[in-house]
Amino acid sequence: MGAPPPVPDAAPSLPRGFSSIPRSSTEISNKRNSLDSTRSKSNRRSLSGSTGRPDHTLAESNFTDIETEIANISGQANWWYKGELPESLASKAGTELIYEVDSNSIKKRGGKVINYRDYYILFHDLSQIVLELEFESEDPRSSIKVVGFSTKAAPAIRKDLLDKYHREFSNDLLQVSESLVGTKINYGIVATVFNILKKNAKEESSSSHILEPIGDKSYGVTIYKNINNTNVSKIDDIRPGDIICIKNGKFVSHKGIGGIGGSKSIVLGDEGHDIYLAIITEYDLKKEKFRVLETDSTGVVKREAYKLGNMKSGRVRVYRAVTRDYVGW
Repeated sequence: MGAPPPVPDAAPSLPRGFSSIPRSSTEISNKRNSLDSTRSKSNRRSLSGSTGRPDHTLAESNFTDIETEIANISGQANWWYKGELPESLASKAGTELIYEVDSNSIKKRGGKVINYRDYYILFHDLSQIVLELEFESEDPRSSIKVVGFSTKAAPAIRKDLLDKYHREFSNDLLQVSESLVGTKINYGIVATVFNILKKNAKEESSSSHILEPIGDKSYGVTIYKNINNTNVSKIDDIRPGDIICIKNGKFVSHKGIGGIGGSKSIVLGDEGHDIYLAIITEYDLKKEKFRVLETDSTGVVKREAYKLGNMKSGRVRVYRAVTRDYVGW
């Protein structure tokens, strides 16, 4: 086997975007100290050990998939040098996970430059893999070290935080959604609204701290789940500004707002097609009726209403948007 490909002499600057958001040296240093403190209280977690929970998180399930890559990090792979993901996770970026890389360097006496790369990999169940790397600019491959490699469970759900996030984001989500009524958009309404909020957010505004969607699988914290209208769980009341997701939802009858059009059968989020996504503008608990802003088949944003009692089969999730701080970002 030939020699490993050479690594450039100078570490490349990481691209800005969802995969890399550089932060200040002080913030990175504080975060690293915090992680070191956490690790001193518990051993590195692996799937061979007991987690104390009946099911593994996505972070734990993916942990063993990349252990071999991490163990052989000084081999031929260059993903860590470029600020990219390990190969086993790369195809999942933007669909099942999002990630950020904090990059920092320290120049020491004698001209030695030490580079630090801290990976924060967030899965759609809001569990994380945290990976900390260290290498010298002069000889990256020979000096690469894994400083930390661990998982974090999804944060505990607190009612007071859910109330806070509703107050913080619902108005912004609804205002942007309402402004799109009658407009043809290229993407789904939820993705479009999040993109507009991100684009227009001022540094100190609440929407600048909103956690972005993870593919089409997570839009915050799940507050309501309904499987076939027989298995229902709820941790908070559905409120305006929440995001509803429906997969293969078969409604035996449906009436447009005002009762126009009569009864008919429809399927929302038909399997093999896009998942149904909409923003809730109103929810009547007694009637189990929710009014939404959605896109029609041509991409035009419109108002619509549905009754959960009319759903004979399918899966429903309702999400509450949360801040980046909720997951420690």
